[in-house]
Amino acid sequence: MLCLRQERLANEWGIHSDVTKELMLKRARKMKGRKKKEITAKDKLRKFQEFAQTFANQPLPTQQKQLNSGRKVEYFKGRNKR
Repeated sequence: MLCLRQERLANEWGIHSDVTKELMLKRARKMKGRKKKEITAKDKLRKFQEFAQTFANQPLPTQQKQLNSGRKVEYFKGRNKR
């Protein structure tokens, strides 16, 4: 069966190197298992709503700025000292 596939590759793609044929068949086997799950629009909406409900009661995190009041000299104050 492997030889039949390799012959078919040689005919379709014009590949004559055995190493290249084996690599292409190996990649084809690898890609065969990677099929995406089909999710309907209803499933997507349900999943989104469940996710939204888990975070509905939690407050949004806010970032507070740290003030470096003692370290910085304002621009104009520093300019007047010169």
